[in-house]
Amino acid sequence: IIQIIALIIYPVKFNEMIYEGYYDYTWAYGFGWGATILMLGCGILFCCLPRYEDEISGMAKTKYIYTSA
Repeated sequence: IIQIIALIIYPVKFNEMIYEGYYDYTWAYGFGWGATILMLGCGILFCCLPRYEDEISGMAKTKYIYTSA
């Protein structure tokens, strides 16, 4: 949530400081938004899959296909 707030406040405050001229935000600002969207999507996906939480986190017991005789 802090990341989203920072991505919204940064251009607002920056535009208040720069009164004249035109400024394009660099690729880093877009990368920040991309990372935020990806983080939120992964968080929602992780919460929606509680049945597979052990497999995702690596805590599940290994299941072997072949057993020794």
